[in-house]
Amino acid sequence: NAFVGGGVRVISINITDDNLNTSSVILRIISLNAYQQGETWDVYSMSCAGSSTEWNCTRSLSFAIAGSDTIELFYFEANDTDGILGNNGTSSNPLRFTLDRNPPVISFTSPANYSYVSRNKTILLTVTDASSGVNNNTVQYSTDGSQWTTISNTTPTSFSSAWSTASFSNNQTVTLRTRAYDVIGNSITEKINVTVDNEI
Repeated sequence: NAFVGGGVRVISINITDDNLNTSSVILRIISLNAYQQGETWDVYSMSCAGSSTEWNCTRSLSFAIAGSDTIELFYFEANDTDGILGNNGTSSNPLRFTLDRNPPVISFTSPANYSYVSRNKTILLTVTDASSGVNNNTVQYSTDGSQWTTISNTTPTSFSSAWSTASFSNNQTVTLRTRAYDVIGNSITEKINVTVDNEI
């Protein structure tokens, strides 16, 4: 039930057996959509390393062509040297993970793009992520692209921070950048331009 990024992923399993047939360890995997359409499971041999009783078996797979938010079903099978089968998951009760390649979505509530700002302003954002979820500690803003200030969440999707415009010249155009990460590290940066109007 984990969320993972795309690209090449290493899938691994630990096996305890004092008579493991290391050439028999296989991974079966299929997308949920293909499973529901009755297609055949993909089968991959796994490479095992370890001692006489404790083994770690791995297989690298590329998910470059799989779509984002794709649910992948998988399970493991192995035999010992006496031909006794062991498994983790089954074809009818598999394990699963979801590929998440999409970053969060940031929307400015305030200030508006190309608006005028003055004195103390409140930055208000809506930040959402449909898959693994927003990492709330990573929602930040910057006015120079190098120093970032964390924006606190007031609801699960709303973020708010006070911002003083006092350090900027009157009529100066400021690029206000925001960024956010989801739980597995997909990131996005959005920006708007505002003009400072502190003239009395």
